[in-house]
Amino acid sequence: MAENNIELKGTNFTLFVLNISDSNLSDIQHALEKKVQQAPAFFSGAPVVINIEKCEDEIDFMGLSEVIKGQQFVLVGITGAQNDAVKQAARQAGLAVLKSGQASQAETPAPVAEAKVETRIETQIEVQHQDSPATLFHQGQLRSGQQLYAKDKNLVIIGSVSAGAEVIADGSIHVYGHLRGRAIAGAKGDINSRIFCRNLEAELISICGNYKLSETLQEECWQQAATVSLENDQLKISNLD
Repeated sequence: MAENNIELKGTNFTLFVLNISDSNLSDIQHALEKKVQQAPAFFSGAPVVINIEKCEDEIDFMGLSEVIKGQQFVLVGITGAQNDAVKQAARQAGLAVLKSGQASQAETPAPVAEAKVETRIETQIEVQHQDSPATLFHQGQLRSGQQLYAKDKNLVIIGSVSAGAEVIADGSIHVYGHLRGRAIAGAKGDINSRIFCRNLEAELISICGNYKLSETLQEECWQQAATVSLENDQLKISNLD
């Protein structure tokens, strides 16, 4: 039978959350454009949920949806809706209405079928960590436009990562050279992942979806040997020497 060929299960995924405090579409579009221009490859195709909790104005959900999609995000839905009328308007625009993971525990959820879909957002994928994950080694420089992904592994680059290049690992990333491109560690949610480099000049660094761009990095260990870790959902950058 057809139903035996599918399985519906609840799970957690990492999503970007866009917090808005007013409904001016031009302002939202302008702010998104500036953010996306800083790291277009990182945001392209990224799933996003809009938090409207602090927005007291009436929202044009159809127009808002077009603005978000126009910046190459994949719009999942909204959270923070304060009343049923807003929720209904969002659903009519084709958006899912999600409940934040910080919702009050006093609320009693309505009974649902066994295949319950988890709607908690702003969380990380739960993974089982190996004691000694495998390591992918790369000898030589990664040039602009190149991408290297270490699936279920740590990644060691014996060389430099040029601006415009991208290195991704499900574990940690070690760069024995200049890190000028983008480095994304803990791609599957390993909060113990780290990034190490001999010279930090990155366009972007990220661990478990938490990221910093070059304009922020220049204030911390810029052009120095550095290590990046994740503490309380915040990136911590320390001098390696």
